Amino acid sequence: FIFSQKEEVSSAEKFLIRTQDGYTIESVVLSMKQKNTLCLSSQVGCRMGCSFCETGKMGLIRNLSVREMIEQFFHARFSLSHKIENVVFMGMGEPFDNMNDVLRACDILRDPLGIGIGIKNMTLSTSGHVDGIEQLARSSSPVPHLAVSLHAAEDSLRSKLMPINRRWNLARLKEALLLFSKLQKRAIFIAYILIEGVNDSPDHARRLIS
Repeated sequence: FIFSQKEEVSSAEKFLIRTQDGYTIESVVLSMKQKNTLCLSSQVGCRMGCSFCETGKMGLIRNLSVREMIEQFFHARFSLSHKIENVVFMGMGEPFDNMNDVLRACDILRDPLGIGIGIKNMTLSTSGHVDGIEQLARSSSPVPHLAVSLHAAEDSLRSKLMPINRRWNLARLKEALLLFSKLQKRAIFIAYILIEGVNDSPDHARRLIS
């Protein structure tokens, strides 16, 4: 998740929503000293199959609709009474697999006549979906921040942890990230889960820097 150095998470509250067709999706409210962040899901399940992810073990069941994504916000705001200042699409699913509806949900969330969350207070997190990153980079409309789940800085290991790397390797991913940075003039947030004995050596750190 994305925090400034001055922010600390004081609590995390996960809640579940049952869809009309009987599936369960997860959302999380992260309460910080300065503001609250809502972590939204964009799919029921996920097709990416990352080895460390429980959602990936489900496979992809279906995309969430715009209404179902906005409903997560309304439950956090009105059922649980949390004031929400930030929204991150880092819950269940790969947002770029449901990109059109995710961006429509962002438009509703940022509408000044509606919820009114600024686009710079939203983040899309991807496992490395290069086509989606490049499409977002070329958008002429305001776009959210971009976060990338990296978790390994060498292709052989990342392909084991994250099968998406077999389609778009690190060199291809880096090209897309540089394009996004150039066209959108935004910093890119990198997520890296430390897994003991797998990706946490000094050599892994040096590879990550490079």
